[in-house]
Amino acid sequence: MAESHSQPNQIIVDRRPLWIVLFDRLRRYLFLALFFGVFALLLIQEGPSDLSFEGYKVLCLFVLCVLLWSTNLIPLSITSLLAIAAVPLLGVMEASQAYAYFGNKAVFFILGVFILSAAMVSCGLSTRISIWL
Repeated sequence: MAESHSQPNQIIVDRRPLWIVLFDRLRRYLFLALFFGVFALLLIQEGPSDLSFEGYKVLCLFVLCVLLWSTNLIPLSITSLLAIAAVPLLGVMEASQAYAYFGNKAVFFILGVFILSAAMVSCGLSTRISIWL
């Protein structure tokens, strides 16, 4: 039997300074906190005089979404759903009016079905069901 020269329990030591290691691990959460903190700070400020306060809120939300989309800190689909849900939460429009622009209730039903099917595929439940059937 041939001897293996690889050592499976070899310990790898990270020689970077501790602050770099901690920043590397917490970078995503720090930027998320920074983005949402700046968003909250901008929301309590008064916008330009020629822009309505609702328009200013939507502009702040748009900038937040562009930052989240460009950095991909949160998945793109979650950021998009966050934007859809934030419009009524910020008091810009009524929920029924904001969601009316998406057609009818079937759009959200199909969206919910896709979310559930993605969850079933990612956890392996769809494979188990197909083998069982």
